[in-house]
Parts: sequence; structure tokens; C-alpha cells
Amino acid sequence: MLTVPGLRPEKVLRLFKVLDICSLAQLEAAAKDDRIKKAKGLGAALQNKILQNLAIAKSVLDGHHTILASKAPFFRTCCVKQP
Repeated sequence: MLTVPGLRPEKVLRLFKVLDICSLAQLEAAAKDDRIKKAKGLGAALQNKILQNLAIAKSVLDGHHTILASKAPFFRTCCVKQP
């Protein structure tokens, strides 16, 4: 969840403790269901920030996986011992 811009470690910890959120999917569901806004110590401003910045976090993660996947043939040929 630390990949979401503007979401500091203290807020991640509070989200976990108060709402038991530990993944981006759970974070998105909670934000869309207005659970973050209603939770004590979190609020509407944080919920709006999360909803705006989730797309950025997802694109960063997707790009990272795309880069790794594009390098997979190289790693198979160079880094894996052949029997």
C-alpha cells in the first residue's frame, strides 16, 4: 500500500489496525464503500486522496511487472543452469 502516492506509513498502519486493510484491492474496496471516510482518525480527505492515487499505484506496479516479464527470456537463457 506504500506504492499509493501520499499514503504515509502511519496511515497504512492505521488502515490495518482500524479496518484490517492489508492490500491494494482491500484499500480500493474500502474507499469505494466509504468505510475510510467513516473511520475515526482517517476521514474523507484521506479517502479522496486514496481514490485519486490508486490509479497511479496500479500503473507503477503494472509497469514493473511488464518490465520483468519482458526480461524473462534473457534470464531463462543466461541465469538458469541447464541440466
